[in-house]
Amino acid sequence: MTEYFSAIWTNPVIPVYIMGAVLGVCFLLILLMMIWRRQTVKTVIFTGLRVFLIFALAFIINLRPMHAGEEANLETRNVDVLFVVDTTISMWAQDYNGSEERMDGVLKDCQYIMEKLAGANFGLIRFDNRGQILAPFTQDVRNVSDAFDTIRSPDRDYASGSDMSAAYPQMEDLLVSSDSKEDRRTVVFFLSDGEVTNNAFQLDYSPLAHLIDTGAVLGYGTAEGGRMQEGNYSTFIEDPETGQAAVSKIDEENLQRLAGELGIDYIYMDKSENVDATLSYIRQIAKATVSEAKIETFEDTYFYYAIPLLLLLLLELVRMMYLRRL
Repeated sequence: MTEYFSAIWTNPVIPVYIMGAVLGVCFLLILLMMIWRRQTVKTVIFTGLRVFLIFALAFIINLRPMHAGEEANLETRNVDVLFVVDTTISMWAQDYNGSEERMDGVLKDCQYIMEKLAGANFGLIRFDNRGQILAPFTQDVRNVSDAFDTIRSPDRDYASGSDMSAAYPQMEDLLVSSDSKEDRRTVVFFLSDGEVTNNAFQLDYSPLAHLIDTGAVLGYGTAEGGRMQEGNYSTFIEDPETGQAAVSKIDEENLQRLAGELGIDYIYMDKSENVDATLSYIRQIAKATVSEAKIETFEDTYFYYAIPLLLLLLLELVRMMYLRRL
């Protein structure tokens, strides 16, 4: 963020030099076009002023000008919250809270947890055929939310079955990192339907238990199961053995076993509030490590320039329709 007046700050959306170059070239081309059409000097000046004013307003809006606001308290917690999300195809089965996709519930519940534990550090691991760290521990909630937005159903040709062990190496890396920090509480939320379909040997997660203070394994799906749509959302995935729509069912036995190995609770999820008791406990153990820091807030002012720009564009449109020319 850069300062251009004593009380006004800017945070450009597009780099200033790029925006300036683009608008400058466009302005020059418009002038050359009018000269080539042999417009009168009066017309060139009048049109040039109009276009310059429009471009100037667009340039200012791109700067994203802001006024410095009042200082506010930023509450931080010495808590690392790690989300480990199963992103195998079965997590798109349509049996969450009725007929929603399980992943819809996962994304909603993770957002709920981040809101309830505001001020904590959050990290995100996804796994299907393999594990992947999408976000290391950070207090930048927007960065973690953007990482959640990248989660997509895996291509059926790429997927090779569900494997609950795939996230182990990435979990170990981030948990060891959190444990190395002084006076840090480490929380894990492992979100899955517990289904294992690739017959792979399932690793024992108990060696990681001593690195975790609390958390929960969150289970999704139903015993009746749900169907999964193909990527084009026009047909359902078929079971190759029966030729009928494949059905994925929650495996609570696997999820409870995993919770026992990690030393945390198992919670069945059909609504976000199911995790409230765990969140309440996390806030309690984090109270001793809550700190406050002063931050300066900023108020956007670009909309002051957007209104006259819109009016100028509307007038220009009316003029062009009337005259059928610039």
